[in-house]
Amino acid sequence: DWVRDTFCVYPLGLEAAQKQEREPQDTDIFVFDTDEYRMVITGFSQKREMFLESEYTDYIIEAYVENKTDQEVQFVINNAEFNGEEYTAYYNYYSVSPGKAGYIELSWGEKGFGIENYPNLDSLELTVQIINMDDEKQSVVLEETFAVIP
Repeated sequence: DWVRDTFCVYPLGLEAAQKQEREPQDTDIFVFDTDEYRMVITGFSQKREMFLESEYTDYIIEAYVENKTDQEVQFVINNAEFNGEEYTAYYNYYSVSPGKAGYIELSWGEKGFGIENYPNLDSLELTVQIINMDDEKQSVVLEETFAVIP
């Protein structure tokens, strides 16, 4: 994933490159779509792992994000509420270059605890910040909590 998100190969040369547009799917869940930024949930998954005799479950929201501006920004998703229960993310910071888009995974992990009925959620709230990384002060250009109906 890192290679796909970091490098772009132009087999016919840079002058023949075409911008790929993502086709919306029936299963897409739009979080927000403005003139500057877009975030779409494309799916849900979970992963269970054993570590030092303890079971951990990662709850994953797969998303597509777009930065339509000429500034590098960072999408930050700190908190989520699944069916009214608040969870804190452990690494959900994603930089997106000017005019670029990408697929990201938002994950929340819990030791020995489950999010009931995931991913068949009745309600989902995401607290999203978008930070201008080109600004010396790294100012927040968007900060909002979005209620999403999965």
